[in-house]
Amino acid sequence: MTTAHREPASTRGTPRQFYSKAPHIERYLPKLAALLERRWELLVDLDLAVTGLICGWLGLERETRRASALGIEGKQSEQLLALCQHVGARRYLSGDSARSCLDTDLFARHGIAVEWQEYDHPTYPQLHGDFVTNLSIVDPLFNCGPRSLAILGRAGAIQRP
Repeated sequence: MTTAHREPASTRGTPRQFYSKAPHIERYLPKLAALLERRWELLVDLDLAVTGLICGWLGLERETRRASALGIEGKQSEQLLALCQHVGARRYLSGDSARSCLDTDLFARHGIAVEWQEYDHPTYPQLHGDFVTNLSIVDPLFNCGPRSLAILGRAGAIQRP
C-alpha cells in the first residue's frame, strides 16, 4: 500500500494537543513526529520505521525480517509454520484471538509448541478521566516514559501447553 493518501494537515497537531500536559511528551514526540512527517513511498516502510523507533525506546531491539523477503509460500497456518521453521523456532507465541483459526496440531506435528497470550490490559496513569484501554503505544510512553515496558509486561499471562 502506498502512502499517497496523506491525512489533511489540520489533523497533524492532534497528538501534541491531546498530550500537551503528558509528562514524557518531549522525550518521544519530536522523533516520532519527524518520522510521521517524512514522505514514505510504501506504508510498510513507515510502519517498520515507527516500530523500530518504539522498540528502541522500549529496549526491545531485535533483528527484524520481512516475511515477503524470505520467499516462503503457503497460506495461514502452513505459512506461519514455514516461517517458524525458517528461523529455527521451537515455540510460537500467538494472541488469544487466533485460537479458532490456528492449526495447532500442524505445529505440534512439526515439534513447535504454540503458546497463547491472554491479554489483560494493565492500567497506568492517564491524563483525562477514567482509564481508557487499548490505545496506541504512545499513550503509555507519553504518560509513563521509561516505565512503559514494565507496565505493559504485566499485560497478561502466557498459557503454555
